[in-house]
Amino acid sequence: MKINMRQAKNSDLGFLQKLRSETMDEYLKQEGLPVDEFSHLKRIQYHFEAANILNIHGKPVGLFKYYEEEKVCHVVQVQILPQYQGKGIGKSLITTLQKQAIKEDVSINLSVLKSNPAKSLYERLGFTVISQSDNEFTMQYN
Repeated sequence: MKINMRQAKNSDLGFLQKLRSETMDEYLKQEGLPVDEFSHLKRIQYHFEAANILNIHGKPVGLFKYYEEEKVCHVVQVQILPQYQGKGIGKSLITTLQKQAIKEDVSINLSVLKSNPAKSLYERLGFTVISQSDNEFTMQYN
């Protein structure tokens, strides 16, 4: 399955709101966090310049948002439509980023909601928990 990635545009906001709702509402609700449209939009717009739309055969299927700052790559969001989850897309994105991080000698940080099963994927890929809040774990790959 060939995944193409392109920078997100304002015209993608509708897709991104739908994607965030479909992929995150369940976990946000479990953590007692807001799932309203304004809250979703605020999170979507956070580091929007670093947002990449994932396409398969020209159809948007997900989001991969990350940026580098001072020898740390920050993964902000990895969201994939439910019907495309479990096909290795997230793993492929993260392992590609890990190879790049090794070449550039940077670490990778990300946060994951405590209720989100993606934490186990990150652990399998070598991330470790470095801190936690009430709702999420911060993980790092060195």
